[in-house]
Amino acid sequence: MRKYFLLFLLALVFISCSKPTQFLVKNVIDAQTIELEDGTIVKLIGVNGTTNKYVQALQGLQNNYVLLYDENYDPIKAIYEGKILAYVYDIGGNCINDFALSGEDNEESGAVQSDERIVIDSDDNTEKERVSGKTIEVMPATSLSELYERDKNAVFLIAVPKTGNMYAQGTGFFITSTGIAVSNYHVFEEGQQEKAVIKTIDKHQYGIKRILRYDKDLDYIIFEVENEHNDFPYVAIAQSKSGVGEEVFAIGNPRGLEHTLSKGIVSSYRDNDFLIQTTAEITHGSSGGPLFNMKGEVIGITTSGVGEANLNFAMNILKLNLNTY
Repeated sequence: MRKYFLLFLLALVFISCSKPTQFLVKNVIDAQTIELEDGTIVKLIGVNGTTNKYVQALQGLQNNYVLLYDENYDPIKAIYEGKILAYVYDIGGNCINDFALSGEDNEESGAVQSDERIVIDSDDNTEKERVSGKTIEVMPATSLSELYERDKNAVFLIAVPKTGNMYAQGTGFFITSTGIAVSNYHVFEEGQQEKAVIKTIDKHQYGIKRILRYDKDLDYIIFEVENEHNDFPYVAIAQSKSGVGEEVFAIGNPRGLEHTLSKGIVSSYRDNDFLIQTTAEITHGSSGGPLFNMKGEVIGITTSGVGEANLNFAMNILKLNLNTY
């Protein structure tokens, strides 16, 4: 009998330990931040603005319990006073972060409207000294870390206003020093293209001067950025096809987390080589970013991903004839 009682206690302990830890919300500080009972400040991952559904959900958090998950969606079981980044779920299992996104387009996020053009929110809007193409190290990079440090400067976040305080969010990259850039067409498709804004790694923002070319079916768009500079950092375009099994990496802005690096291999080619299938993760907000070979040359424009199946796709840049720019 005692043996069964001990087994019962162990089962209870196992069940209680497997449950996600609940945290009491003391205060809702702003649209991106909550404070827990012990004073810990929680910044909601990828939230840059609001929708009505999000505002209502956020207001309902105060004096209620929540579940916290890290950037990998692993439950956070212990916290310490300070600041953390997290996905915040209410006890009903609803992700509060996701309420800030439109139900129609998972790549939308909030924005603050100005008179003529949106202003992209950021965790840190402190402008850095402008990054010039002339300041980028031209020596060959020998490691993934070095490739990332060099090539991230040409990658930027895009925001295209839609209705109200909503905008479509994506990624783009420069292909010339004069400000000609590439992204996915679907990022721009239903928005007000004339009010679109890009934010570069140095926190500077630029409007779109003109659309040069696009293809809805192939999901790419080429545009020129309004600027007074002729020295933007830009990427090199690959001149040859990468083989299946070769390592690749992508730089994007998933959920607004700017300049996120992911790595994988070329898994296959689809649709007569127009699509590159890869294991390099491509998630919401990364659409339109560059897929690189291990020389730091762009081989594709990232378009979509199915994370749970490790299926990610990029448009083969060799099919787009970008050498004319």
